[in-house]
Amino acid sequence: MPSTKRRRCTCACSTGARPRKRPRRRPPRTRTDVSWCRALLWAALFGAFGVGSAQAQDAREVVPAPLGDPSADELERARERFGTGTTAAEQGRWSDALGAFREAYELSGIPAALYNVGTTYRSLGRYVDARDTFDQLLQNHPELPEGTREQASELRAEVAARIAVLELRGLPAQADDIDLRLDGRSVPTPSARPATLETEGGSHTVRVTRPEHEPFVWEGPVAEGDRRVIQVDLTPRPIAEGPAPETGMSTAGKVVLITVLAVVAAGAAATTAILLTRETGLDPQSEFVVEL
Repeated sequence: MPSTKRRRCTCACSTGARPRKRPRRRPPRTRTDVSWCRALLWAALFGAFGVGSAQAQDAREVVPAPLGDPSADELERARERFGTGTTAAEQGRWSDALGAFREAYELSGIPAALYNVGTTYRSLGRYVDARDTFDQLLQNHPELPEGTREQASELRAEVAARIAVLELRGLPAQADDIDLRLDGRSVPTPSARPATLETEGGSHTVRVTRPEHEPFVWEGPVAEGDRRVIQVDLTPRPIAEGPAPETGMSTAGKVVLITVLAVVAAGAAATTAILLTRETGLDPQSEFVVEL
């Protein structure tokens, strides 16, 4: 006789747990699905970082972004370059990491790569480029998570505080003919007065030249985050004295005059010699006296 003992039910309904759904078979992925998955992978990777609000001023484009949506091949290459940059950064090879991260962003436009460009510039001590990179990130990527935005804003403020400023006073208001160089590199002359040049801490050379003026050169150190005032003195060159005024006599006239003067001088010398000879001959003490 079969047992009438009821077996305890272990399904989710008797335990109070939510019933488990039977897994459904996923459809095969298409090329578009793969591209979207890669893009989401990049977004997830970037979400692990973190950044604040966009700056009011227009950001300088430090790294150009691709035009349009990247292709699957471009995303794959960008992912490879991103990995190369990460490895280089972990090994302290910041220049190699910078090139890899820049290329990754140029291929994909993914903000994670641009974020790493900014942090790499920061590690290299290139604070002006780091600040401008974070400005580009914050302004051109409004889709950033709030946490990422806050972190990038904090980094942006940190590197901005380390930028050294050279304040040039004494530049003329009209500076179209001025050539301004910082450490031998030509830089645009700012329109504001006093003019300011942003750079990194260290020793620098400022050279200012203007037509018909003596060149101005300044050399000196400036600390990180410091502001150094430089008084530019552009001294006009003295006016060169011209040649003596002409007498109006032609070249042929000058030759004739010189010839006449030479003849007169020669005649005077001959007359003097004859007179001296005669005087000597009449002198009783002279050896040329002829006795009769």
